[in-house]
Amino acid sequence: MRGQHEWRLFGVELPAVGTEEEEEGRFSYNDAPLVPPALHEEVARRLKLEPEALPPERLRLVRKSLDARPPRRRGGGGRGGRSGEREVRWSFVVDVTLTQEQSRRLKKQPGRLVPAAGERAAR
Repeated sequence: MRGQHEWRLFGVELPAVGTEEEEEGRFSYNDAPLVPPALHEEVARRLKLEPEALPPERLRLVRKSLDARPPRRRGGGGRGGRSGEREVRWSFVVDVTLTQEQSRRLKKQPGRLVPAAGERAAR
């Protein structure tokens, strides 16, 4: 894939709504057409791209985990709405294939956004 670059995006979060059984049918590892619109839009937002500029087939779900930790306290309440309230969220790790131009705008952020390792990059 000449002219394309792979990046790994960590900590993409979406609210956990419904039960695990309801959610299970919406997310599929390595199956781009099943990447839900909310995840696609959040990845595009995090990369400062319009969703139309990032086709869903360029996303690959690497990991999905449930984050039920209490909200962070810094800055007045963290993720939860009211102080002390838990907001259960899905947290994703997503590999994204970008064009050279899109990739050029990004800056490595350890633990949040990193270029794909050579062994992970699509060939």
